[in-house]
Amino acid sequence: MNLQIESIDFFYNKIIVMFLVFARIFAIFYLAPVFNSTNIPPKIRVALALLTSMIIYPLLTVQNNICVDLLSMSFLVLKEIAVGFVIGYVGVILFSILRFTGEILERIMGLAEANIIDPLYNEELGVISQFNFIIFMLIFLILNGHHYIITIISRSFDTVPIGSLVITNELIIKMVDMVADIFVLGIKFAAPILSFLLITTVAFGILGKAIPDMNLLILMIPAKIFIGLVGLITITPFMIHFINYMIKGFYRDLNLILKLI
Repeated sequence: MNLQIESIDFFYNKIIVMFLVFARIFAIFYLAPVFNSTNIPPKIRVALALLTSMIIYPLLTVQNNICVDLLSMSFLVLKEIAVGFVIGYVGVILFSILRFTGEILERIMGLAEANIIDPLYNEELGVISQFNFIIFMLIFLILNGHHYIITIISRSFDTVPIGSLVITNELIIKMVDMVADIFVLGIKFAAPILSFLLITTVAFGILGKAIPDMNLLILMIPAKIFIGLVGLITITPFMIHFINYMIKGFYRDLNLILKLI
């Protein structure tokens, strides 16, 4: 009889641990770019998180006894969801840098109203932002970034065991610094094209002083679009290296955040 009770407790504990693993992985897929696409049905997202949990679970080393009362279980689930959100947050920051850069260039080039429907999120997105995102995804897949995400998910259970989340001051400071990086890296990303457009604006200002009767507005708008597109094509090889640098920084920040949790 005692053996049967111990067997039931053993399997019950395994089911609870499996559910906690699923909670963390689902939170990552819910927030991380691409995985949070509205084109992915919720059932598919849940199935993908469940499949990943079933693959990763046998590789984990977890404690044998977990408190299973309702209150403790609720706190454990919230902790695992919080860990998943923190990991997915880094991916959101990376995507936000590209979007911020695109929005800056679109406004200065006069393409702010030239939006297209983003098929991933079913929302309007600027043409430059969409171009940056496509380049980013190609480089991310070429560098096997999707493999690294699975590795990070698996490693997170070794670095941050189930139920061991601790929100530290260092973690909060690091996450705030990453928000600041959106503006810093976004400006650096857009700086070459911004310099081209600044020179164009100064040139038209000088031309306007030299020939006051010329209607510069009609000429300046298409000129900015042309100069901006030429600049974008010119810096594309360098942009690939910059995106590669951001992806490596993404890996570095993820590892650091896991150590700070």
